[in-house]
Amino acid sequence: MDVELAVRRFLRYHKYSLGSELGRQAMNVCRLVARAAKANEVGKRERLVGKLVWQVEELKMSVQLAKELEAFAPKHPS
Repeated sequence: MDVELAVRRFLRYHKYSLGSELGRQAMNVCRLVARAAKANEVGKRERLVGKLVWQVEELKMSVQLAKELEAFAPKHPS
C-alpha cells in the first residue's frame, strides 16, 4: 500500500515507467509472502523464502534508484 501511495506522488516523468515497475515488484513481494506462509512442505517454504529475499532486494534497489533520480514529489510542509 505504501508503494502505491508513493507512486501516486511521483513526478509525471517517472510515474509510468519506474512507478509501474515498483508496483509490480511490491505485488510480487506480497504474493511470495502469501505463498511462503501457506507452503506445507519445509523445502518448498525455504525455496519461496529464498525467492522472497531476492524480490525484496530488487524492490529496495528500485526504491533507491527512484530516490536518486528524485522521482518522488517534494513533500509539502505540514
